[in-house]
Amino acid sequence: MFPVASSALLAASSLYFEPLWFLAFFGFLPLFLKTSLRERLLFGLFFSAAVAFPLFKAFLLVSPSFLWAVLLFSATVVFLTVYQFGLSHLLSRLGLFFPLAYALVELLRLFFPFGGFPIGVVGYAPVDAPFLRHSVGLLTPYGATLLVLTFNYLLAVGIKEKSFRPPLAGLAFLAAVSAVGFLRQASGPPAGVRVALVQPFWDQRDKLENPNSLLPYKVYLTELALKRAKVVFLPEGFLEPSDRPGEFFKAFAEGTLLVGANRLVYDFERGEFFARNAVFFAEGGRLAGVYLKRKLVPFGEFLPKDLSFLSAAVPYLGGADYRPGRSSAVFELKGIKLQPLICNEAFYPFLVERRAEAVAVFANDAWFYPPFSVYHLKAVKALALLWKKPVLFVNSDGLSGAVRPDGRYEGSPLSRVQVLLL
Repeated sequence: MFPVASSALLAASSLYFEPLWFLAFFGFLPLFLKTSLRERLLFGLFFSAAVAFPLFKAFLLVSPSFLWAVLLFSATVVFLTVYQFGLSHLLSRLGLFFPLAYALVELLRLFFPFGGFPIGVVGYAPVDAPFLRHSVGLLTPYGATLLVLTFNYLLAVGIKEKSFRPPLAGLAFLAAVSAVGFLRQASGPPAGVRVALVQPFWDQRDKLENPNSLLPYKVYLTELALKRAKVVFLPEGFLEPSDRPGEFFKAFAEGTLLVGANRLVYDFERGEFFARNAVFFAEGGRLAGVYLKRKLVPFGEFLPKDLSFLSAAVPYLGGADYRPGRSSAVFELKGIKLQPLICNEAFYPFLVERRAEAVAVFANDAWFYPPFSVYHLKAVKALALLWKKPVLFVNSDGLSGAVRPDGRYEGSPLSRVQVLLL
């Protein structure tokens, strides 16, 4: 059991620690050395627990007790294990190449059930590799999953046959795919728009329990940012309905603000409140545009109707559900067509509009333990590589910055306010 557990933890580390990206290329070996359902589920259990662990903080924040947090986390781990590894194994027994089956199940998890669970996608590991990252831009993260697992398979074949030929063939293929991606890369100078990114590093529990107490801190950070640049990006959920966004924009009329905000709306037809996760675009003290998040997080932003009974045990789940927006938005920002995305929408590349010249991802990773921000940034890097556009990462809890079209990250990960060129 120990070799399986240690390999699974190494594989998961490739997604949460940037310098350890290479571990993905041999961490999945046990899946191919011992191919029984039991062995694959055992590996999957350790892998799923490791990749889901940063989410445990969110379970703690919303659960009525530590025991409930453990139960919800355990159920999530078992679900991911059976779904990803059990279904992949079943498809392989039906004749599908296991790496391909695994990548297809990852893709299925992007949409089903309840809108998707894009956690632990293996193909995000190579985005931090100096040369191999271009394979992600060529193949998408799911094609990169196929690439990484195929290399693990060839390495396992080489071990079984005591031959160097299969892994050398794998290395040659990796190099060829990355070379093609490299030749197709896009890299150009920044457009020259000076912007300030704010990451407040607040405690999410304080934000949940005492949202009004944070308003002076929000005002201070915005004032500080506007002293450094006239265009300011503020992360997901920065403004609450009680912060009176209209007055907030008027107070900073000298600048341009793009700010994540929560909205609470009353539906008169249904006689109930619902919430919106939005990005407000304000210029000259007035609201110039709004984007409403389209891909909502199940159990975080809405409770599936079939599981409404859970709200009796976890009161947080009984709050007002968020409703999705219906369309994208592209803002005209100082001559640049900028498209906003919110939080988990970074994992859905097809949401990016071709007409957009740049993308900004607004996130609030204060819900999770710090390694999740690394994984989130990997998704942002993949967007930049795929679409060959600059992508801003505007996060409340670290690693905010700009990712250039060739996947290079530029930023000050621990600065509350940083200035860079878009």
